[in-house]
Amino acid sequence: MISSILDLIVSDLPDRTVHMTSGCAYGEENPLTEIGDGTEITLINGNHSAKAVVRLRSGGECFHGSFELGAPLARQLRLIGNKRFKLVYDPDRKSIKIVSSPVSAASASISSDTKVGSGRLSIGYALLSQLGLPDDNRDHTLTIRHGGSSRRLSVRSPANLFEGGLKLHPDSVRALKLRTGTNYKLSYDQRARELVFMRTGGAPSGAGPAKRIAHRSEGANRSGGANRSSGASRSGGTAASPLPASAKDRSKGAAGLRPAAPKRKRAPRRLPEPSAATVDDRRPADRLSKPNRPTKSATPAPVFHSAKGSGSGKQVATGQAAPSKPYMPKGRA
Repeated sequence: MISSILDLIVSDLPDRTVHMTSGCAYGEENPLTEIGDGTEITLINGNHSAKAVVRLRSGGECFHGSFELGAPLARQLRLIGNKRFKLVYDPDRKSIKIVSSPVSAASASISSDTKVGSGRLSIGYALLSQLGLPDDNRDHTLTIRHGGSSRRLSVRSPANLFEGGLKLHPDSVRALKLRTGTNYKLSYDQRARELVFMRTGGAPSGAGPAKRIAHRSEGANRSGGANRSSGASRSGGTAASPLPASAKDRSKGAAGLRPAAPKRKRAPRRLPEPSAATVDDRRPADRLSKPNRPTKSATPAPVFHSAKGSGSGKQVATGQAAPSKPYMPKGRA
């Protein structure tokens, strides 16, 4: 069995005749050309069937293959034009089974243009053909979705046949949260008349861990590195002298990626403990009223005695001094 996905066109053709494109100049080849021109086949759509003669023709400057039926034959088979179908050919029975294929995919980049109306979506003819959107010069309103955002837009195709881009008004780009210049995967469902945008690649990568570390070490140094030292002094408001090269190297590290070493903390200052001589044992009330004055230690005065056997009257300190006699002036004793 061979198969192909084609768009159905209902036109004014002779009864019991089906035209098929043999291929498109800008699209894929049609494998159903193996049926051969003038072959009589049976068309089957569900429970409906009809006989017809196949006529092959050149697709010309088209982007997607198609098959064409007359209006009476299309009604008999319950087929609707401007829809996409998958045709499967059985050479043994010489029959073509027609199955609906409503979902099509493509990819395109987004651009914004103020010339496009805020309620419109401009799709090039090539992209229009790939997605299976009808090209009948009429406005077709679709639901455009991207993530959790959606908007109803009218689709139009530009006059240039080879323009394959997709343009929106800047307001629509912001409403749908799209990014211009970014490539998106597009999925169109003919039944729901819904066009879905999906990102093809991941979000642009930011700075890696190494870059973040380098920026942090080269920026304002919290531990008093080179940048803070070379700036204005907080206390005086004047510029301080820059650090020497050796200090900068130590703060940035050998490769410029390591953060500066943390500043050492000073040990808390300890006050001397009071000595035993200065401890005040008095009551709190006495401490407030009378200051504690140091008392002088009373040492006994030396006692002098006259030495034995000496006539010179020398005295020698032997013990306690004898009580002194009161002084009396001469002539009054």
